[in-house]
Amino acid sequence: MRTFLPFLTLLPIALLPAACKNNQKAAGAAAPSPATEQVGVTTLGGPTAADSLVFMLQRTHCFGRCPVYKIEVFRSGHATYDGVLNVERLGQHRGRVSLDVLNELVQRADSIGFSQMPDAYDADVTDLPSSIVRVVANGYDKQVKARVGTPQRLRLFVEHAESLLLPLDWQPVEQDH
Repeated sequence: MRTFLPFLTLLPIALLPAACKNNQKAAGAAAPSPATEQVGVTTLGGPTAADSLVFMLQRTHCFGRCPVYKIEVFRSGHATYDGVLNVERLGQHRGRVSLDVLNELVQRADSIGFSQMPDAYDADVTDLPSSIVRVVANGYDKQVKARVGTPQRLRLFVEHAESLLLPLDWQPVEQDH
């Protein structure tokens, strides 16, 4: 027992440097940046610490009365709307999107396999409008242009996104003259 007792008294001293190293790692470890912050199972935005884009929806021109606009939604919930033609709101507007809506958009995109879709559903047709959707989340940044031959799951996703985003309380942005 006598030979064992000195060993026990030296054991905490021997472990001290390892404990200090672990404390230094823990103390020096940076908190997760908002860019990679986990929200449920969804990671919103890109790899930078800035307020990065999470979702974009754009509708393009056609030879008819197609709505032409662009909506961008950022990780902070800040959203921009630019109404160009055949829309209720013309010009630039700002709004807010809840975290729940952002998560819903990203989770819906994941559920339809958005990140694995081709970059374009298109053909040599000039008079049809396009829907362009971009999602930046969960480690991917994917944009899909949908004009011809768009699968129903993507069309329904665009309609759902519009149902969530178009009714927002969009406020006009004052333009400098």
